[in-house]
Amino acid sequence: MKAEKGRLDDQSNVLQTMVNSLKVNLEWFNRQGQLVQALAQANLQSIRNVSQFGRIISQTRSEISDNARRSYEERQSAEDRIRKSFSQYIRGLEEYLDPLQNRPVELPAGYRQVWANPRANTS
Repeated sequence: MKAEKGRLDDQSNVLQTMVNSLKVNLEWFNRQGQLVQALAQANLQSIRNVSQFGRIISQTRSEISDNARRSYEERQSAEDRIRKSFSQYIRGLEEYLDPLQNRPVELPAGYRQVWANPRANTS
């Protein structure tokens, strides 16, 4: 409150009347509380949505990365088989399975049958 110099005390009755006549509008107060609550809920939902979106992006990125890795590994495996076959062809070798040691063995190509002797195995 403002007053001329020396007259502020005279205005204290008006100020007191203003303070004592303050009355809360319950309808307005209730609606203001509802608005604050609705805004808080909307903010929380927005945070949940951003979090869910982040999880979806992370999962998608992981799936893409896994697919790319699998594709790379399959391509490398195919190229390894091609290189091995070409190397064996150039060197005149074929791969046979040693049934005694259950492992592949490279032998000269062109044979229809290959035999293994358990007594000849020195390892």
